Amino acid sequence: MNKLINDLCEHADFYVGNEHYDKSHEEKQRLFMEKFASLIIDDILSICEEKGDSGLDGHYCADEIARKYK
Repeated sequence: MNKLINDLCEHADFYVGNEHYDKSHEEKQRLFMEKFASLIIDDILSICEEKGDSGLDGHYCADEIARKYK
């Protein structure tokens, strides 16, 4: 697993453990997956926004996402 994915996973786990410690195991799993996906989407959107602000098109955005997440 690459470092970014691991960091986002730890962030989501920390969020669930601190904010939702009283929930059932199934609910914690659902909340973890929701938070993890949200963190990934937020990061991807920031990459696209940064590339767009630099005047670069979608191909540069896709290349950066692939580089960062592989």
